[in-house]
Amino acid sequence: MKHSLAIAGMLAMPCVVSAEDLAGTTLTCSFTTECYELEECTFAEFAVDVALPDTFPGTGSLLPDTGPAEGTADMLGDLFILSARDANGAYLLSRSTGGLAKLSVHYSGNHMMIAYDGQCRVAQ
Repeated sequence: MKHSLAIAGMLAMPCVVSAEDLAGTTLTCSFTTECYELEECTFAEFAVDVALPDTFPGTGSLLPDTGPAEGTADMLGDLFILSARDANGAYLLSRSTGGLAKLSVHYSGNHMMIAYDGQCRVAQ
């Protein structure tokens, strides 16, 4: 029984990725929760790639279907952060060392905000 619990605990441990491991890679982010303004959050199927710089801080790009949003990519302790913008609005993406991710999208024309929760992993 103890052996089974130890294996289960190891499987549940997050995969820790350092700044050096992230530098120069592409993240693939998948979001399963969407929160529109003050409405109740709902299920979502939204994915986006993120091109990371060779060193932090540096220029990174969020790569949605609408075209790239460029900005600054940096590490805040163990938290990766990308602040980017394009003609549609501003984006803030954060990713923990375990891969948990949050993305907020602030649209410029109608001043609305959508928040997403999901995961980002290093693309293979």
